[in-house]
Amino acid sequence: MDSSTYFPPLAHGSPMFTVLGVAVVFLIIIFGLVGNFGICAMVYTHRHLQTIPNYLIVNLSVSDLLRIFFTLSVSAGVLIKRRWVFGDAFCHVNGSYTLVFLVASLMSVTLISVNRYFLIVRANESSTFFSLRRTKVMLSTLWFLAVFIAIPPILGWGHYGFFASRATCFIAVGSSYSYTSFLVITFITTPFSVLIWCYVTIYKAMKRSKNRVKCIRTLPVNISSENAERLKKEVNVAKTVLLLIGVYIITWIPICVIHFLRVARIGNIPDSVDLSAALLMSLSCVTNPWIYGFRHTQFRDQVRRLLCMKTHMRDVEAQSSRQ
Repeated sequence: MDSSTYFPPLAHGSPMFTVLGVAVVFLIIIFGLVGNFGICAMVYTHRHLQTIPNYLIVNLSVSDLLRIFFTLSVSAGVLIKRRWVFGDAFCHVNGSYTLVFLVASLMSVTLISVNRYFLIVRANESSTFFSLRRTKVMLSTLWFLAVFIAIPPILGWGHYGFFASRATCFIAVGSSYSYTSFLVITFITTPFSVLIWCYVTIYKAMKRSKNRVKCIRTLPVNISSENAERLKKEVNVAKTVLLLIGVYIITWIPICVIHFLRVARIGNIPDSVDLSAALLMSLSCVTNPWIYGFRHTQFRDQVRRLLCMKTHMRDVEAQSSRQ
């Protein structure tokens, strides 16, 4: 059977759209690498930042780095060649690890939102629920579940196929509606329900903290200053996590809606719209570290070091080539 049956050429419209898609992928790769490496380096080099909330952020950065290295780099090659050139076996491998990294990323953000919920709303229980030992167990379970969810298609419950519209391999729509339903419930519906609930609860807590800050400022300075500072810190933490969750949901909603429509066989999604939604979801690899990191001067310092290191390496290579 002709391989083009399984790996049709890309049909994303004009060549200019393809060039734009390649440019966006490369920008996501560059900024994603710098941002996520910056987060990991910041936490590794500053002992006072080696806290449980930051370990969760590092775990998210690791999952994003894996997506960049193993998924986006392949998609960039497919967009440039305008077809799948890596063979049938690697399509299954690509589809399985893409699913693993996506599940790990979504579950990581969900775990971060739950952690922030405890820190902000139920502070007295936070250290008990998110002890170091329990956090390690949670992270290990997270990666185990991500791998577990990707195994059934390899064993025949569903299968991986090439999505020309997304320039990658993933679960073939219609290959198994029972597996697709299982995936939608565990991978999309449940995590997003938790994310939205945490978002709403944290937002309400932030509004209450803001109101308390206003009330405290009417008290004498020696009484109000300490409490006001503590509440302002709570508000800043809440703002950061709300922005992180909100942007993450925005970047993922279009691709989730498209997936729902395809599973339900509703409408005909243009390839250009599907690719745009996939690229928007990939943008979360960039937004996650930069939203969180720019609230830390240490992160900005690490980014400068990374950029200076790259500039220095280019200068050394240029000098050696002239010699």
